[in-house]
Amino acid sequence: QDVSEYKRVRDQIKESEKSYKDLVELTTDMIFRADSEGKITFMNNPGLDILEYALDEIMHQSFLKCIHPDDREKTSEKFKYMIENGIDVFDFENRIVSKSGRIIDFLQNVRVLRNSHNEIIGVQGIGKDITERKLIERALQESNLKQKAILNNIPDIAWLKDRESRFIAVNESFAESCGVSSNDLVGKTDVDI
Repeated sequence: QDVSEYKRVRDQIKESEKSYKDLVELTTDMIFRADSEGKITFMNNPGLDILEYALDEIMHQSFLKCIHPDDREKTSEKFKYMIENGIDVFDFENRIVSKSGRIIDFLQNVRVLRNSHNEIIGVQGIGKDITERKLIERALQESNLKQKAILNNIPDIAWLKDRESRFIAVNESFAESCGVSSNDLVGKTDVDI
């Protein structure tokens, strides 16, 4: 009886481990663990692909090795804060650098790991490549600045509206004629003002 129970529990554990591993490798995001000193103790294959490192090149190395030099201080401070205070961090943005030098905008959620005595032993997290999103955001900001510059260089009143006749941009001359700031007009219709 004891042997069959042992085998059943062992099989359940193996199945659970397989399910966990399948899930970790199924994502395209980086999943990682680091000890309390910041040395990498686990990295899933998609994470290795993002960083362009083999597992043996990155294991037991400081995670700071992969952080963009301009972001190392803020990342190190955030890690130190987590370890000292036992606080999880969500939506933390920084840049990482792959082995080939590719700079990747990264969004991370990181949780503090504790042992059975509730002592902090490290962190585990998931990181997502948001480089494309950041490029789109920068292009949109640049486009908005150009649009604003063009509108504000028109001496007469000028505006842009969407399909529902809401103002999406107005120049300063138009805003002055309405007695409000240009930001107060965005999203409104003629009826609103």
